[in-house]
Amino acid sequence: MLLSRYCPVTTANLAILRLMSITEFMSKASEEETMAEHHCNQLVEYANPLEQNKNLLENKTALERCISGLKLSHGDEIAAYSTEGKILDSENQRLREQSCFGYNAEIEKLRSKSASDDEELRNLREESQAYRRLQEEFSEFKAGSSKRDITMNHLKTSVENYEAKVPELKQILQTNAEMIECLTQDLDNTKFELKSSTEKFIMLEAEITTANIELKKL
Repeated sequence: MLLSRYCPVTTANLAILRLMSITEFMSKASEEETMAEHHCNQLVEYANPLEQNKNLLENKTALERCISGLKLSHGDEIAAYSTEGKILDSENQRLREQSCFGYNAEIEKLRSKSASDDEELRNLREESQAYRRLQEEFSEFKAGSSKRDITMNHLKTSVENYEAKVPELKQILQTNAEMIECLTQDLDNTKFELKSSTEKFIMLEAEITTANIELKKL
């Protein structure tokens, strides 16, 4: 169509147009063929599960017929099995309840033991704390005892030093006592001399008074 606009319509041009149309048609046909193959493959993929489902349905139907036949031919056995199953279920339930009761009793026992263990653990902790306090008090007492020992040693040293100085102090006291005795004797002598001097002074005053009287008479 485009060539007909720009080129004169000739037999050659028509042939070219037909070839282009054929080529376009072949290209579209190839694409459609590819799509058809893709759809066929999809159909095959869908068909396989359908075939499998069909086989499963047939097998299910055959199995149901077989089960129906077995039920008809072995109905008594099935009923017996059902009864036995119920008995077993009942026994299983009884054993389960019994086991649960036993487990519950064991759990309660363990809980009681756990509570007792917790109480014992608390007692041990309290004893441990008391023991720790005693250790602290003993450490404090030991420290105080060490201080007291140091003080006692210091006092002992002081006493020993004092005892070493006692003879010297006794000698000093003896000397002081002798000095006091001498001073006392000197004081007594001084008092006696003072008394004598006082008596002499009184006598002199009397003599002076007498002399003054005699002087006045003269």
